[in-house]
Amino acid sequence: MKSRLLLHALLATGLVAVVLAMPQLAAAQTSKLVEKTDMIGQTIQTPYINYNEYQNISVNGRVTFRKLLTVQSVREAVNRIGKPDSTRRTVAPDGQFTSYLYYRGGTTMKFRKFADGTIGLQSMESRSPEWSLIVGGTDLRPGMPVDRLSPAVRKSLQKRTTSDDPDLDHFSVVHIAKPGSAKSGDVELLQDGKAQILVYVNAETGIVERIRFSRLGP
Repeated sequence: MKSRLLLHALLATGLVAVVLAMPQLAAAQTSKLVEKTDMIGQTIQTPYINYNEYQNISVNGRVTFRKLLTVQSVREAVNRIGKPDSTRRTVAPDGQFTSYLYYRGGTTMKFRKFADGTIGLQSMESRSPEWSLIVGGTDLRPGMPVDRLSPAVRKSLQKRTTSDDPDLDHFSVVHIAKPGSAKSGDVELLQDGKAQILVYVNAETGIVERIRFSRLGP
């Protein structure tokens, strides 16, 4: 009940259109916000992490993105993450391939051989409380209450206009800054904002239901 009331209160406040850094709290996946223009031309406030924080994101406290974004083979990735329950692989005529690793509880890791020949993590999606991304030193996992999200992530929650799952009615996007841009103060987003972490929330229960990381490529 407390999480649900907090979520509705936060959504009622709207967005503050300024760039700022919020105090670092115990629930601090990120405390940084930057202005961004959305698809309909509105200026909104969106959370982001710097490139070093991105590379240091940890999957279940076991392996960092730094060791998954580029690998020699999918087998190497499996050795680092753990053996999946099942797998699927698709191969394109040009030799590029996509390997899907399916884990118990609703977690999918997707590795791809990209056009430049490198192999790496393209996306991760999870509905399982047993899986987490450790971002900025704290957990981000399905099943956690919304009040354990950082203030920056909570403040950016917005209602989904279309959804294939009515329980996932609000979401927040955490973007990633290009290398070095956060230090200069002029934040540029990696892959024009297409490299991102999405947090899906059920407003009725006040619970994070799904987390997803995705990127276009290297």
